[in-house]
Amino acid sequence: MPNELLNRERLAAVRSIAAERPVRIRITGDCMAPRLRDNAYVWVQARRRYWPGDALVIRSPAGALMAHRLIGAYRRRGHWRWLTQADSTPRPDFAVTASEIIGRLSGGECSPELISVPLRHRVWAAWRFLRFALIDRWLPVFRTPIRPSNKPAERENEC
Repeated sequence: MPNELLNRERLAAVRSIAAERPVRIRITGDCMAPRLRDNAYVWVQARRRYWPGDALVIRSPAGALMAHRLIGAYRRRGHWRWLTQADSTPRPDFAVTASEIIGRLSGGECSPELISVPLRHRVWAAWRFLRFALIDRWLPVFRTPIRPSNKPAERENEC
């Protein structure tokens, strides 16, 4: 399946197939390098539960498919959201809902560490989530900015 923009109907169709059997998907970008190279074909399978450290294939807000590592989940306004982060970026990405997750990597042209996730990767992911929740989200509430800026916050390079 070529990596092109997915509308909601096509995403639902891919998700329903991935719930029954693995789906072969091409991933573009180097966000998960060196464990997953650009234009690699991977197998994706939907799971009932996802754990910190799992490599997930998700639909970005722009509609593209991307592979990112799950670092944690939280509940907001009665709905669960999953926070992901690429291995090559210093900060977490946007949170996704269950409807935007296609599934977990289950094989293909990728490192075995993305399929059978080592404990150190799970601990790293959980640490990143706690760091993000405690330091990046709650601590700035107690800090007073030295000089307020009128410019909107720039988003880091989206991977």
